Amino acid sequence: MKNMNKSMNSRTILNIRYMVAMMVMVIISINASSAQTNKKKTGAKPKTEKASIDKKDSTAKVNDAISKDTLAKLTPVNNPKKGNDKNEKKSAKDEEVELIRPYQPNLSEGYKISNSPQIEQAKMEIPKMDFSINAKAMPTWYDVLPITATKMKEEKPEPLSNNIIKLGYGNYNNVFGELYLNNDRSKEYSYGAHIKHFSSDGQLSGVGFNGFSDNQISIYGKRYLDNETISGGLDYNRNVVHYYGYAAPDSLLNKDNTKHVFNSFGVNVGFQSNFVDKMKLQHDATLNFYTIGDNFNDSETGISLMGMIKQKLGNEQSVGGTALLDYSGLKQDTFTNKANTIFGIAPQYSFKQGDFDIALGVNAEMESYVKSKAHLYPNIDINYNVTSASLVVYAAFKGETIKNTFRTITAENPFTSTPLASFGNTNIKKDIFAGVKGILSNKMSFNIRGDYKDIEGIPMFIRIDNYFPSFLLVYDTVQAINAHLELSYQQSESLRIILNGDYNHYKTTSQIKAWYKPGIDIKLSGIYNIDNNFTIRADIFALADRYANQLPTYNNMHPDPIKLQTIADANIGLTYHYTKMLSFFINLNNVTNSQFQNWNTYPVQRFNALGGFSYAF
Repeated sequence: MKNMNKSMNSRTILNIRYMVAMMVMVIISINASSAQTNKKKTGAKPKTEKASIDKKDSTAKVNDAISKDTLAKLTPVNNPKKGNDKNEKKSAKDEEVELIRPYQPNLSEGYKISNSPQIEQAKMEIPKMDFSINAKAMPTWYDVLPITATKMKEEKPEPLSNNIIKLGYGNYNNVFGELYLNNDRSKEYSYGAHIKHFSSDGQLSGVGFNGFSDNQISIYGKRYLDNETISGGLDYNRNVVHYYGYAAPDSLLNKDNTKHVFNSFGVNVGFQSNFVDKMKLQHDATLNFYTIGDNFNDSETGISLMGMIKQKLGNEQSVGGTALLDYSGLKQDTFTNKANTIFGIAPQYSFKQGDFDIALGVNAEMESYVKSKAHLYPNIDINYNVTSASLVVYAAFKGETIKNTFRTITAENPFTSTPLASFGNTNIKKDIFAGVKGILSNKMSFNIRGDYKDIEGIPMFIRIDNYFPSFLLVYDTVQAINAHLELSYQQSESLRIILNGDYNHYKTTSQIKAWYKPGIDIKLSGIYNIDNNFTIRADIFALADRYANQLPTYNNMHPDPIKLQTIADANIGLTYHYTKMLSFFINLNNVTNSQFQNWNTYPVQRFNALGGFSYAF
């Protein structure tokens, strides 16, 4: 209670002080206003400017003194400066001042608090933190259980029909027979045999006896090793033709003295690598031996060895080459043996540069026949992949020596007069070609090529009369231009069509024409399977712009060449698959029934049909 009374007395004293200060300020204001009014009435002027200034200074001091005194009265009782304020107030009362103008109080500029205060964004300093983790492998105790492999039902492979026999018969007394024998499935080896017979009595009217017979027996096999495949085979052929290109009947000529029989026997052995690792040295070597003779005491024996090696230097580079040694010896009647040997080596370096595949090399060959000759040919291949494998532009510059032997010439024209034939070699000095090939769609592909050849010693045939009409072998230097077109269309496994076309132009040197070389050669082939029951095959072909020579006569020693009839023909074959094993077939040849000539005065059989069956076992 005592403390409460003491607090109330303090508050009463403070209120009295505030009231006294207010009254003092009012009295001072009244006095100042009265003094200013009296001065204006009397018209008193300030004595000097300096006095006015002094009075202003005095007035400022009075104002400062009043302010201090006022603040002293407003100061609480416990203010320690109370004694000093009283002394300053007492000294202000002792000074006499003269006021020359009314009091003008000055208020300091107030600070307005904004209604929308702005909050200053505090700057955050991210301290740098350095830390490290000590890697420690945590042990795992999860054991993976092995998954049991799914067992497939063991199926026995479908038995293969390794053997097939085919027999047929047709008009002109045409007899056909063919047999294939092969072993069962094996990963270690394969072997088989092939036997074929085709003969005819001919029966062409207006010419000599035109019967023929083709017989072939082949035995072949392969042995598969880990990194090597060994192959081998035996061949025997007996072919019989008759020189029938004369007007019949003839009292001097018959089927016995116009017969030409060829017997040949051959052996071949091959060694080919089959490394899975393509970076290993790849090789392929083949050894061939043959002998051939006829009923005119002509015989020939030949042996050849050809080898190839290739080593990859990386994914984009490889180096390799081929080597050839080819020997043949010809004996004609009682003449001595004529040896013909060719030795060649062709190194090549292949690499890839961007979209280009480039192979650079040379082909060096040495031939020895009558006299020795050396040849050096370029061997360059360039392929540019325009759009991957769908469009490829290619070009090449090559050359080679081709051996013409008794065996190769009689295979092309069996009516050659072999006792008078001279078998030389063909030197292709230049073979420059370029083309484009690609895929037009998932069903169609194409190949277009242009070719230029400079050929020395190209073989051609001219007709002669030497006891019976036959053909003599002649050679000429020719510049040949070829344009080739190939289109392939395959809609499915049931339908496939292939078109091949060639245009040839020959510029000869000594001969008037390139005898029997066609200017136009077109062939359209197709195969169509109908419901796996029927198979239709068709070949439509045409040969045009072929020329043959005429025999000189007493009145005309240089007759004009003969333009042979254009060949336009078609062959059609139909096969009916009765079962998987048994089928029946019929082949229709020379559907147009044209009597054209492959060789001058040697017509072919007109329309002929051959029917039969085939059985697989």
